Amino acid sequence: MDGSDETAAPCGNFDPYNINSTDFNPDLYLQRVFKEYRLTEIMDREQQIHREIQLLDSEMQRLVYDNYNKFILATDTIKKMKTDFQTMEQEMESLVENMSKISVYSGNVSQSLHKRAQQVANLNTTSTLLNRLQRVFELPENLRKHKKSGQYVQAVALFTSAESILSQYSYIACFKDIHSECLAIVDEIKVKLLERFEQRHVNVKELSEAVQLLHELHEPIEKLCAQYLEQAAISLNGDLAVLVRQVSLARGDSSPAPAGLPPELHLLHSTPMDVQQFVDHSCNSFLGNISLIIASYAQLFVAGGSGQTESTIMQQQQDFVRSLIDDYFKLVADRIEAERRNNNTEVCVKALDKTFRRVQALNNLLLQMDLNTKVYEVIQKAAEDKAEFYLEEMQAFIVNKLAELRHELIQPFKGSLSAVLVNLEAAILEKVKYVLWEMRHFVSPDVTFASSRAQFRNFTSEHLIKRGLLGKFISFTADTMRSEYCDLNGNPLVQLVLSKLCLDLRHSLVKQVFRMCDDAVETQSMASSRLPAEVQELVCSVDSLAEEMLQGFVVRSGDVISNMLRKSVDARNWVSCAEPRNVRAVMKRVVEDLTQLDINIGELYEEGSRRERSSDSSRRTYPYSQRWGPPSTGHTECSMLPNLNFNKLFSEKIEIMSKVEPNRVSVMTGVIKISLKTLLECIRLKTFGRFGLQQVQVDAHYLHLYLWRFVQDEQVILVLLDEVVSSSIHRCLDPVLMEHSVIEVISDRG
Repeated sequence: MDGSDETAAPCGNFDPYNINSTDFNPDLYLQRVFKEYRLTEIMDREQQIHREIQLLDSEMQRLVYDNYNKFILATDTIKKMKTDFQTMEQEMESLVENMSKISVYSGNVSQSLHKRAQQVANLNTTSTLLNRLQRVFELPENLRKHKKSGQYVQAVALFTSAESILSQYSYIACFKDIHSECLAIVDEIKVKLLERFEQRHVNVKELSEAVQLLHELHEPIEKLCAQYLEQAAISLNGDLAVLVRQVSLARGDSSPAPAGLPPELHLLHSTPMDVQQFVDHSCNSFLGNISLIIASYAQLFVAGGSGQTESTIMQQQQDFVRSLIDDYFKLVADRIEAERRNNNTEVCVKALDKTFRRVQALNNLLLQMDLNTKVYEVIQKAAEDKAEFYLEEMQAFIVNKLAELRHELIQPFKGSLSAVLVNLEAAILEKVKYVLWEMRHFVSPDVTFASSRAQFRNFTSEHLIKRGLLGKFISFTADTMRSEYCDLNGNPLVQLVLSKLCLDLRHSLVKQVFRMCDDAVETQSMASSRLPAEVQELVCSVDSLAEEMLQGFVVRSGDVISNMLRKSVDARNWVSCAEPRNVRAVMKRVVEDLTQLDINIGELYEEGSRRERSSDSSRRTYPYSQRWGPPSTGHTECSMLPNLNFNKLFSEKIEIMSKVEPNRVSVMTGVIKISLKTLLECIRLKTFGRFGLQQVQVDAHYLHLYLWRFVQDEQVILVLLDEVVSSSIHRCLDPVLMEHSVIEVISDRG
């Protein structure tokens, strides 16, 4: 009963108020209830206790009923087991009795049959022998039936099972006749089996069956291998004949296809294929067939072989494949070479990649031959041919561009040299970029043969493209410029532009080209970021070529100005000329040409450094009249010579053909030195009168007014013009100098 509403005992485990406890005291409990609960609560409690008593009574009745049923079932089971054990004892006794009787009967039977056992064994042996003899005598007829119905497996099995008996008793006439007859039938079966080797569409299962049966019939395995390969070679040579014809068509052969071919073969021999179709056809025909033949050969002859025979068989197969595959690779190389002059590198690479994948699958069947090396030789040859073709194309391109440059810069040139140079360099870079984009297909990660062998990728990118293609192109460009444009008879503007091109190659273009190469071939190694040693040496030689070009430009430009000065000096009568009233026209033309030349050089080269002019006013105007003073009446050349010679002692020696630096003022200084030196030498060959000397004074002063701004050091012009006037005084019959103020007026008016 539930006593959860009761309070706990005041001490220990003793609780007289817990109705579920063994210490329960009804009197104490009732006293407490009457004392603590009201009447309604007592009545409710009474009803609750009554319900609990009824619930406990019903549970007790159910438990008693369940246990009673279990006792009844247990009693029945015990009674049944007692009955079953009694029956089993009776049956076991009966079984023992029966077994004893069987043992007695078995002993009696064994004793009865023991006397006839030997007779039964002899009869059984005789019956077996008679059955064998019957099969032997029926063997020829059975062989004919199986041969006629094509059941060669059963025929060979019958013959091999009886062959030992026929051979053993062949001295008996009847057995000898049967043996001979069977051998004749077996020979006919061999012929039928060998005919399978000549059938083109026979499957591998039938061939395997034929080989197995012929081997059981003691046919030499080497002979079977040779015959199988001989028939296979006929089919494969037919595939190669189609490829040979396609190579001829690709090379421009217009001869008709051979007569008597089947329609499908006639179409293959008469319709040209592009390189992709050629490779697809070769992979589907030749490589597909030879792969099937190799797999069949291994299944037919190699599997199950052993020792020396297997080695001989494998050697026969390798010799067979080697001769055919070499012809195939040569045809593929020839067909790819026929595409050498076409800009279809991507198509060729895809064709080579498909060939590589098919050969790789074939190589898995012939690991001893290493066909991958052979196909890489074909691919490398194709890459070298393409690199050589693009090199020739780039060489022709640069030759044409230089010829166009020469034609464009024909005098008089009115355009912009900087624009010409920019266009030329842009065209070169664009051409190089195009070629690199085409060659990158050989080393693309998407191409199987490039990603499978890093050695090939490195060889192609480093050797073929960088050294073989770009390096040789730069070398050819430099050699072409040196041989055709570096001579002194060329157009000076062409030499000027090419000198700047060489400097740009030296400092930026070559590195830019090789960066483009690294980007194109996706080179990640640190070594690839540096220029190859050969190219670095080539770049240094380009630097020297730039110096030669610039020096040639200076000499050629100076020669042009010198020719004008020489002709002007030679054409004038300096002894009897009139008093100078103006600057000669040729001097104006010289200044104009030098000014235009300075503008052209300034478009390509930086200004360069100058030496500051002296603040001495005597250096800013032409000093000859002041240096020697106005000539007095009666002065002669002889009286002035000591002063002139004395002044030369303190003049700086000018090196006319000094090295030219790649800047504007250095180049102009070189041109002006050559021009003034020519003027000086021409003056030394002439004889002057008074007015001729004064004309030289005016011309020299005019040149000084305009030329000092073009040179690095004004002293160079002063010294050379000083020598010009000095030489004129030496060669003058009446050396009377013009007043400096008059010279300035004439020069300003000019």
